[in-house]
Amino acid sequence: MSGLIAWTVAVVAIFVLFWLSSTAFVLWRLRRRNRVHPRVATAAPLLWLVSPGKGARLHRRLRAALAAAQFRGPRQRRHPEPTDRLHDLVTELIQEAAALDDQLVQAALAPLPVRRHLLGALEPHVTNTEVLARRMAALRPDAGRSGASSAASLRALQERVDALEDARSEIDELEALLRTASTPFDTLDGKLDPPA
Repeated sequence: MSGLIAWTVAVVAIFVLFWLSSTAFVLWRLRRRNRVHPRVATAAPLLWLVSPGKGARLHRRLRAALAAAQFRGPRQRRHPEPTDRLHDLVTELIQEAAALDDQLVQAALAPLPVRRHLLGALEPHVTNTEVLARRMAALRPDAGRSGASSAASLRALQERVDALEDARSEIDELEALLRTASTPFDTLDGKLDPPA
């Protein structure tokens, strides 16, 4: 009997540990996802991941802007050289966005009339950060080339599909002619005599 109780306690303990570790992992991932940048801690509440409030929307806009500024194509190295000027600019933008995010959190804690005024004053800064992030994303070495090669490959693909459609319509016309004629020689207006 004591062996059964020990097994039951062990199973319950394993289940509780699994549940606690799973919950801790999910919370850790959500907190990390809520950050403006993965390496910069934020005081923004987790509710801002889905909240329709103005502070939450501005926070999400900052996150999206920094993600665009940092985006690297699949062929680029993950860690750029320290002398890369664009990398330095992105790092500085991350610091500015983190400071702006802290101001958003402080503004969201203010009473409602003050909050509206503070968030309204911070919105142009968020917009400016988005514009800078887009400009930095456009300066990436592969930013222009990937679009041109993609457009050329799409044109080539479209030409191949057009040719395939033309071939299919020709086959359909020939099959229609064969179905309407009793013999293949009827369609040639009597120019050929049927074989004997």
